[in-house]
Amino acid sequence: IRNEEFDVSFYNQTGFAGLENGMANCYANPLLQVLFFSKGFRDYTQQEKWLLNSEDEFSLTSELGYLFHMMSICPRDHPCQATNFLRALRHRKQAGLLGLLEAERGVPGSGSELETAKDKSLPMRIQSLCRFLIEQLGREENQVCGSCTVQHLFGMNVNSEISCLTGNYPRIRKSSTSYVLDLKYPRALPPDKASCNSFIEILRQSLHIEQEMKAWFEPAGGYMQVHQVKSVYSLPQYVFMNCNIKSEHQMHLWTLGHKTYRESGKFWPAETLYFQEDQDRNEAIKVSDRPGDLLPNETGRVNVYELMSVIAFSADEELDSFDKVQDVAGHLVAHVRIGEGIGSKELGTPEFTINEAEGSSSKQDEGKDTLLDTDSAAIIANAMVHLKHENSDKSNWVLFNDFSINPTTRTEPGKLYGLEKIPCLLVYRRSPAQGMEDKCNTETLSTTAVSAENYEEIFTHLVDAPPLNENLAKTPYTFAKLDLNVETPGPKMLLGIDAEFVALSAEEKGEGPSGCEEVIRPPRLGLARVSVVRGSGPRKFVPCIDDHIQTLEPVYDYLTQYSGVQPGDLHASKSTHYLTTLRCAYIKLRFLIDKGCIFIGHGLKKDMRMINIVIPPENLVDTVDLFHLKPQRRLSLKFLAAYFLGEDVQVKEHDSIEDASAAIKLFDKYQELERAGIVKDTLIDLYHFGRTNNWDVEAALNWKGNNESKNAYE
Repeated sequence: IRNEEFDVSFYNQTGFAGLENGMANCYANPLLQVLFFSKGFRDYTQQEKWLLNSEDEFSLTSELGYLFHMMSICPRDHPCQATNFLRALRHRKQAGLLGLLEAERGVPGSGSELETAKDKSLPMRIQSLCRFLIEQLGREENQVCGSCTVQHLFGMNVNSEISCLTGNYPRIRKSSTSYVLDLKYPRALPPDKASCNSFIEILRQSLHIEQEMKAWFEPAGGYMQVHQVKSVYSLPQYVFMNCNIKSEHQMHLWTLGHKTYRESGKFWPAETLYFQEDQDRNEAIKVSDRPGDLLPNETGRVNVYELMSVIAFSADEELDSFDKVQDVAGHLVAHVRIGEGIGSKELGTPEFTINEAEGSSSKQDEGKDTLLDTDSAAIIANAMVHLKHENSDKSNWVLFNDFSINPTTRTEPGKLYGLEKIPCLLVYRRSPAQGMEDKCNTETLSTTAVSAENYEEIFTHLVDAPPLNENLAKTPYTFAKLDLNVETPGPKMLLGIDAEFVALSAEEKGEGPSGCEEVIRPPRLGLARVSVVRGSGPRKFVPCIDDHIQTLEPVYDYLTQYSGVQPGDLHASKSTHYLTTLRCAYIKLRFLIDKGCIFIGHGLKKDMRMINIVIPPENLVDTVDLFHLKPQRRLSLKFLAAYFLGEDVQVKEHDSIEDASAAIKLFDKYQELERAGIVKDTLIDLYHFGRTNNWDVEAALNWKGNNESKNAYE
C-alpha cells in the first residue's frame, strides 16, 4: 500500500484487520493471521509478562502481543503493519542462515548473503518459518519464566527408538517435542499403478515413521546401519502440519485425492479428525476421519480436531510443471475458519482489565482503565455479523490475502486450480467442546488481569530511567517528566504528539505493469524520535516525553530535512539527546493510550501505524482532518500554522516538539471556530486563499487574519 488515499475498505468488507504487504518478509502475513485467530495463543501473548516486558527489546512473543492488540482494535480501512515483529525476526541471526529472510536494498549484510541463503520456494519458506517461529517462542518462554504454555499449545510429544542392525547393542529410547508435523508421502509409483492414497493414510504414516539409515550410534561409538522408529503419542491444542509437497508426484496425490473425495461428497483435507492417544505411551496415536472408527477405551479417549486454517501458495500464472514453483511469482494466502465450529469464543478478544485499588470496581463499563480496549470485542462481533450476511453457506471461512479479506465458501480451502494453488500448511484445532483437560494448565491461558499498580510502576520506572547515553547526565532534558502523584493520565488529559522516522533501507524500483519504472517496495522506516507535549493544564506546551530511539542497525538515510535527526543522534556513544529503546518508548505511549488520554497531532494515523500503535478514534484528534475540506487536498502543518497561527514552523528541518505544539494550537483554534459556528466558512476561505496564493507559506504568514491568533500565544 503506497498511496495514503488508497481505499483499503473496498478490498475488506469483513471488518477484520488486514496486514500491509509493502515491506520485506511480509510473506509471513498469512501465518500471523492464523496465529491471531488461535485464541489460546493470542490470550497467552497478552499476559503481563509479555506486554510489560521492557528488558528484551527483540522478544518475538511481546511483539506478537502488541501486533495482535493492534489487529484486535484496528478498523478495517486501516491495515496493520507487522514492522516491529519483522524487526525482531531480522534480529535472529539463525533466521537468515535458514533462508527465512529477504534481502533489502541498502542494508549492510542484507544483500547477496541473504538473497543467496533465502529459500527461493515460498511454500517451503513459510513452512520453515512456522517451525522456526514456534520453536523460538517456546525458548523465549523457557528463558523468561520456565513454564511450558507454548509446548502445551503447539508441542507434539514424540517417542523415538533406535536400534543397531549389526551387533548386540542396547536400543536407544528418547522422548522429544516437535512443534510441526511434516506430512510423509508414499514413494512414487508408475502411472499405471498409481492410486489415490487417502489423506488419513498419509497422516497415519506421518505420525508413525519407520526407516533404515546410516547414522551415528552412541553405544557403538561410530556410524552404523540403524533402524529408527518415531511415533507421535500426544497432541497439543493446535496441530500445525507442513504439507511438505516437494515433487510432482506428491502434488499429484493432492490433486487426485481432492478429485476423488469431492466425487464421494467428502473433503480433502479432512474437515474433522478423530485422534486416540495411548495413555501408556506404548503405541503411536491413532487417527480417523470417521467418528465411529475409534471408540474410547481404557487405553485412551478420542479427541476431536477441526480444520481451522489452510495456508496456500497462489501462483501469478499457470504452471505446467511443479518444478517451476520457485521460479514463478506468487504470494501466500490464508483460509481461516472463524466462529461456528471453531466456536464463537474463538473470536472473543481478551479483556485485560487494569484492576484498580482494592475495593474499587473493575467492571468493563467503567471505561478506560483497560489494557486492551474492549471495543475490540465489538469490532470482531460486527465483523462476524457481516460475515454471516455475506457468506450464504454459513461456513465462516474467510480468505486473508494481506489487506484484502473476503468471506469464502466451505469448499474453497481445498480447491487447487491445477498448479496455480499449492497447499503449504494445515492447522487443526481441538474442538472447543472438549476443553483442554490434561493438556494444559488452563490458568496460564485464561484472561490475565494487569494490575494498575504494576502498570503504573513500570511506567514510572521507565520515565525515571536514565538515558542509554551516559554523556547526557549533565545536560538538561528537553522535557519535564510526568509525575503520577501530581498529574493523572486519563480522558481529561490532552497530549500533543509527533514522531520522526529514518530510513533503514532504500526504496526498491522495478518495471511496473505499464512497462515504466516504479517503486515496488518503499524504504523501511524506523522510529527515530517521539515527542509528547502537554496540551492542557498549568504546564501546557511543556513536553513530557522526548525520546530518541537507539538504533542497533545501520541507518541508510537520516532524512534530516524531514526528521531533524542528525547522524550520531541515535547512537549511545555520540548522542546528545535522551536515548532509549523502541520497547521502552512503546510501553510509555501504550500506557497513556490505555489510560484514555486524548492525543492531538497532524497526520497521526500513518505515524501510529508505523510505530505499531493504535489510538482509539474517540481519543484521537488529527488536525489534518479537522482542517480538511472534502474532497479537496489535505493541507500541511506548515501551511496551517502559518495561516492560522502566524508561525513559521519547520523552517530548516522538522522538530517533533515544535510540530506537536503547533497541532495543539491548531486544535485550540478549531475549537474557537466551532464555538463561533464558523468552521465551514473558515475552511472555504482557507482553501480559497490557498488556491489564490498557490499555497505559498510566506503569503499565509503575512495574512492579516492570523495576527490575533499569533498574539494569543505570545
